[in-house]
This record gives sequence, C-alpha cells and structure tokens, in this order.
Amino acid sequence: MFRRLFLLTALPALFPLMACAQPPAPAALADLPSPAQSEPSSVSNYVDDRFWIVSSRRVPQSDGQIGCGPLDVWSVDCPQCLGPCPPANVKPQINRCPNRESILSQSLTPGVPVCIVVHGSYVKWQTAIEYSWKTFRWLRRGRPGQPLHVIFYSWPSDAMTLLPHVDFNVLGPRAARNGFYLSRLLQQVPAESPVSLIGHSQGTRSITSLLHLMSGGSVQGYRLPTGVERGHQIRVVFTAAAIDHDWLNPGQRYGGALCRTEALLNLVNQRDWALGFYHLRTLNSKQATGRAGFTKRDYQSMGPLAHRIHQMDVTREMGKNHNWEDYISRPSLAAAISPYIYFAARAPAVPERVLSPPNDTQQSRYR
Repeated sequence: MFRRLFLLTALPALFPLMACAQPPAPAALADLPSPAQSEPSSVSNYVDDRFWIVSSRRVPQSDGQIGCGPLDVWSVDCPQCLGPCPPANVKPQINRCPNRESILSQSLTPGVPVCIVVHGSYVKWQTAIEYSWKTFRWLRRGRPGQPLHVIFYSWPSDAMTLLPHVDFNVLGPRAARNGFYLSRLLQQVPAESPVSLIGHSQGTRSITSLLHLMSGGSVQGYRLPTGVERGHQIRVVFTAAAIDHDWLNPGQRYGGALCRTEALLNLVNQRDWALGFYHLRTLNSKQATGRAGFTKRDYQSMGPLAHRIHQMDVTREMGKNHNWEDYISRPSLAAAISPYIYFAARAPAVPERVLSPPNDTQQSRYR
C-alpha cells in the first residue's frame, strides 16, 4: 500500500535576501485551509467526462515573437475514461474549438479546481493526444467523484536531430518560453478556481518559468505585461523534473517561482536513467531536481520559502523509468498527489517515505 505523504519541516532562514518582497507567512500543506473556491456554489455547466487539449505548436516559438498568435484548443469527451473497466483502446471524441481560448474560458465552471498538465520533450502530436486521455483517466481515478477540470497543454517538443544533447539545449529554452503561453492559458481560468500545475521532465521548466514571470521576474529578457495576474491559488507537482536543483533559489534563474505557489510537491526518483545524464549537457550544469531533489544548501538559500516545498521519494515505484506513461500507469501516485490536485482541506498526516535534505556528505554529489 502506498504510504502517506509527510511534510518536510522548513529550515531556518540563513540569508536575509528573499526572492519576493514581503512574502506571506509560509505554511505547511497540512495547515492550509480548504479554499472556498474549491467548493463551487453551482456546477450547472460542469461535464464530468470532458477535458481539454491546448496547444502552442502552431504559434511562434522564437525570440521577438513570444506570445503572438492564438493557442489551439480542443474539447475532448471521454466517457470511457471514467468507467470502472475502461477498454484497452479508448476512443475519445475530440472537437476543435473554433473560437479557441474564449470557448475554453466559457466552459470552465468557476470554483471547480483546474489542473494543467505540461508534458516533456520528445512528445509528438499523436503521442500527446494519447497521453491526454490517459492522464485524464489517471487524475480522475485519484479522487473519484470529485469535480476537476483537466487541461493537457502540448508544446512543440519533437526531436530535431539524432543528437540528444543538441536537442536538449534547443528544447530547454523553448520550454521556458512556453511559460508566456501558459500565462495566456491561465488568464482563461476563472479567478475563483484554484489551479494545480503538473510538469513532467522539461515541462517543469515551462511551469517554473510561468511562476517566475508571475512573480515579476524576467525570462530570456522578457516580462509579462502588467494587469494579467488573476490571483489564482496555485499548487505545483514536479515529476522527473529536468531543471537544475538550485534554479528556484533566490537570485537564481527562476528565483521568484516559489513566491507564486503555496505548495510544491517534488517527486524524486534517484534511479531515473534519463536524468542521470542531465548534468552533462553543459560545463556548469547541476544535477536535475527530479533525481537529486532539492539539497540542504537549497533549503538554506530559500529560507522561509522552503516551507512550501515537499518531497517524496518514488524510486521504489519508478525504478529506472523516466517517461510520462510510466507515471500515469501507477494509480498509487495519482492518489498520493490528489491533495495538490483537488485542493483537499488537509494533506494526509501519516508519514510517507520522505526525501530529507541530504547531509553534507550526500550533498557533495549534487553540487
């Protein structure tokens, strides 16, 4: 039986520098009140077996054109996804939305939690479609019967060469630029709805970029225009996170990201074969967050904001696996992350396998 999550205790702040001005007092997830927004007064337009696919594959991805062009939107009806014994070959009904983003905005029920999932690199369009309904089924089984809007976000992450390190150094910055398009998507979500963000591999970079931008930071020399922030309540889940473990520290690349989320759950697989090569991509690269976790030095640098981070070791469940399909084939993981997705009043109180900040000997491996 999959054990319960255990919330890490924040380390005392050792540095006065904070990533955001006057952050709210940090709270452990178990102490977070159930948001009033997660209890909708009316769900008249809520459809339980429907989710959405939003794509940035046809909008500009290069510098100077970021944020141009509308995102493509599809509504997907998948009643087979929620059945007790779904068939092996599910055939969801995919409908392209002619008015794109406006249709999505009108379809979301205010107050119902919204989960946005961002895939990683090397995902073709047809694979993204398959991942979308499998992800929807996986998330809905984590807490059956509870309302949830699911949006599967797809970005142009196809392989371009036969050299993985070349592709990675192109797709990494592209994933970061998609933080701007994610901000566009987030503007379509009702302000009353709490939002969870799930990132896999380089999809975590898109999410981290989004959070950093929302806190007033810049990404690749660009910032969000003023007035786009809607004040959503946000929780985050990282899976196989392909970002440097220190990028969320104050003063680092995405040092403002923690200011814009109340809780971040990092699933750590210390045997992830793909992330084992992550630190070799450039001369000064650090170990990946999804393999090393946030280190003791990271916790010290984050100060009180470290109290918002929780880590869980999934090495036993995942083994050497890295792919998204390996995660969504495990119902126990859907149940474990469900408090972050459905905005439960309280997180489970029974201890889980905790990935504690490493001691000084272990930390030297991850610098």
